[in-house]
Amino acid sequence: MRRAHDPDKRPGGLNAAIAVFAAWTLSACAFWTIPFAMQGIRAAFKLTQTETAWLVSITLAARFIGALIAGSAAELYGRKAPFLVSVTLCGTMGAASAVAGSYSHLLLLRAGFGLGLGGVWVAGFALALEQLTEHTRGTVSGVLQGGWNWGYLLAAFANAIVGTTGDGSWRSLLSFGTLPLVAVPWILFHTSDSPFFVRPQQNRSLRATLAPFSQLFKRRTAAVTIHTATSMAALMALYYCVTTYYQAFVTAAGFKPLEFVIGLNAGAIGGGFIFGRLSSTRVGKRAAMTIAAAGVPLVLSLYLDSGRLTLIVGACSMGFFALGMWGVVPRYLAERFPEGVRAIGPGFAYHFGALLASPSPVAIGWLLDHRYALREVLTWTILVACGALVVIIWCGGETAGLEQPRVDFAHGPPRTQ
Repeated sequence: MRRAHDPDKRPGGLNAAIAVFAAWTLSACAFWTIPFAMQGIRAAFKLTQTETAWLVSITLAARFIGALIAGSAAELYGRKAPFLVSVTLCGTMGAASAVAGSYSHLLLLRAGFGLGLGGVWVAGFALALEQLTEHTRGTVSGVLQGGWNWGYLLAAFANAIVGTTGDGSWRSLLSFGTLPLVAVPWILFHTSDSPFFVRPQQNRSLRATLAPFSQLFKRRTAAVTIHTATSMAALMALYYCVTTYYQAFVTAAGFKPLEFVIGLNAGAIGGGFIFGRLSSTRVGKRAAMTIAAAGVPLVLSLYLDSGRLTLIVGACSMGFFALGMWGVVPRYLAERFPEGVRAIGPGFAYHFGALLASPSPVAIGWLLDHRYALREVLTWTILVACGALVVIIWCGGETAGLEQPRVDFAHGPPRTQ
């Protein structure tokens, strides 16, 4: 009898991958409009640096809740519907942010945007990767994750177009938050749901659907779950210490951020490829991330210099090391969890790490409010996050040399009897 779904013939995979890449990239652009607009928002609402930083932190924290909601909904109703709702939520909250009348209103909207952002990652990546063959998943997952860097670049170009110094110009920048809605028609009319999704029977309870969450904290997997989530928190803390206030630093040095952000993300793309490949060799994941982390202090003085040429070199170099180490993350996450929780474990650790790291921008803002110089604050927060990352990852095991497990977001295709 022929199988219900042939895993090597999934014609909807390309359309789904296009939808997810577009949605993730445009949602990333909507996220990055806030860091670029922070100084204009602070002036408009007469905020402290700490209050302004909460606009970033609240989004990171809400991602975890959005991922849990969308992940649960994806098990009950399929991947496409939660993905579509999440993308629509991102675009709607992004559009509303541009017309927010008060700080509290804007803060609430950014929390709503974070809910959608978490859902886009969980439901969207599941929708795309489940419709791809085993041989293409690794490459495509890296391409999809790289959409975050392209979104950062889009926000930089948007900032260059509208600026954020004039009255209300930050609102023009935040209006680019509507971009995720561009992906909605493609999702509606050109994507189909994952062939791996099996609609639950009427007697299947929500409790049964959520049962895999509890497995993450059983005796066999609790240590792995906690350690992996903590590793992701350190990685994200380093990432947001490097990037959140970088636009403000470059602007204070008297330059436009665009060319430096291009250099930062160009370095990230190159570093992601190099360290991703390195982690697949006998060097392993931990050593590859350690090598990348060791480069961060070496280029930090260039990254926070005041000269144009040294800043460009520093941006490329910091992107290569601090952001490039993210090329290790997809396989690191996939190989950390045993069979049975491999579907839900990586997504949970990734977004719980975002929750744990969410205070990072606020901590920087608090230090700035207490009269510390931006260069000094960035130097110490980057060094602390980098050191913590190295210590944490070496507290866990290595997966180099082990058989690469199949990376599925679902339990696999239904079998015929």
